[in-house]
Amino acid sequence: MHADITAAANVLGLYPPGSTVDPDSELVVGGYRLADLAAAWGTQLYIVEEDAVRSQVRRFRHALETQWSNSRMVFASKAFPCTAMYRLMAEEGIGVDVAGAGERAMALAGGVDRARIVMHGNAKTLAGRSDHHEGACAPTRIRRRPQVPSSASDGSSDRCPITVALAVLKR
Repeated sequence: MHADITAAANVLGLYPPGSTVDPDSELVVGGYRLADLAAAWGTQLYIVEEDAVRSQVRRFRHALETQWSNSRMVFASKAFPCTAMYRLMAEEGIGVDVAGAGERAMALAGGVDRARIVMHGNAKTLAGRSDHHEGACAPTRIRRRPQVPSSASDGSSDRCPITVALAVLKR
């Protein structure tokens, strides 16, 4: 049994701070034995340790604000499109990067301010970028050469100013 505890302890760095291995060699995250959660809810089960996520968000935000005071941090919602995660990001004051109307609807349901939602990807029509009920337009993140229409290509006559955020990656 001692070898089992030692082996499990070697991987604890992969889990949120405060994770432990109990005397029965079971992994404990956020005060819950993962085996007990799996027994109660089944598998696959996604476990999010909220305090650890909040701590990381704050750490990254502080680093960005320190180095680039005019920066804007957004959660890449493709990583985990979940209304509860969107709510957590909204409470922490950061935006959400969405790929389409479904992710945008979930972000709004999670309480994310429209002004903090960034739409990314190509082939977006004006209708796909705007929220017709509020008349708000989502900022758009363009990965390649921009091909932004000067007027609506979907037949509508409304114009929508598009805020463009570019992702700059070092290679």
